[in-house]
Amino acid sequence: MSKINNLKLAVDSLNFEIKNLKNNQITLFNRIKLLKKSKIADQKSKSETLYNKGMSFFRRKNYKKSLSIFREYVLKYPKNKLSPNAQYWIGECYYSQNRFEKAKDEFQNVLDFYPKSSKAPDAQVKIGIIYFKQNKQQQSLLELKRVL
Repeated sequence: MSKINNLKLAVDSLNFEIKNLKNNQITLFNRIKLLKKSKIADQKSKSETLYNKGMSFFRRKNYKKSLSIFREYVLKYPKNKLSPNAQYWIGECYYSQNRFEKAKDEFQNVLDFYPKSSKAPDAQVKIGIIYFKQNKQQQSLLELKRVL
């Protein structure tokens, strides 16, 4: 009888250990989930901070610094939801400096790399305006018609 009691105690002890291991495993999985969420939130926070910094320099007409920051943004976060906007603002930096050919190329990049973004029509309009400023009215009209 004592062997059976000893075996029952051993089984109960093992069941208790298994239950503790399962609880520890659940705790670890939950910690991993929290860490992943924290990392994603941190990356989002860093990307938004960088984007806002670029916008701040643009509003202050520091186009060189703004351009540098938006380029960094597009390189670091090419798939982020603000990437099309950053690419668009690269074009605006050149446009604001009357560097129309460079601006046109950068606006075209919005169309090439982010054709479904909300900035694509804006980029198309800017390309049309650039052609107009270059006295290329026919090309300007063609570009502007693409927005419609």
